[in-house]
Amino acid sequence: MDLENSQDTTQDRNLLRATCKDLDFATELKFAARQHIESFNFACTDGLQKVVQYLQPLEITPVDIPKSAGSQKEGPYFAFKRMKIWFQDVKIG
Repeated sequence: MDLENSQDTTQDRNLLRATCKDLDFATELKFAARQHIESFNFACTDGLQKVVQYLQPLEITPVDIPKSAGSQKEGPYFAFKRMKIWFQDVKIG
């Protein structure tokens, strides 16, 4: 006996025994799942781009760190006077 065909037969029998109430529930569940999946897809595409619009750029201005008393170390060296960071084309994947 082929196990795969046996499972198909069992599923077919279960489907034949399904009531209208079961099918209504399955339809409602499918609708709810679709809404959830579509909202997730929107958040990952359009929503992500909309969020980026509201993010303010980050501006970094290094400050000189004075030597502490008795220290021979100088503060860190920065190759820039000001740096600005922002997001413009964000994608997942």
